[in-house]
Amino acid sequence: MQVDALTLAALVFELSEGLTGGRVQQILLPDERSVALEIYAQGRRHQLLISTHPQHARLHLADQKPRRGVEKETPLLLLLRKYVR
Repeated sequence: MQVDALTLAALVFELSEGLTGGRVQQILLPDERSVALEIYAQGRRHQLLISTHPQHARLHLADQKPRRGVEKETPLLLLLRKYVR
């Protein structure tokens, strides 16, 4: 899927409405190509799912908390936890 400037602007607008000023509470790896961030903002917990799948890449707010899919903590997860928190 191609991401043009209009799509990117809509994505930024939608995410900035609910996540501005939020704090990252938890970082999970649901699978080997996805990262889930639990963000506490505006009195609610939001689940931000980021996927880098070659055909189905996406970034969206999930309704339910994603489950941990990777058993072992990877170096990527440890690095994300270090810099995001």
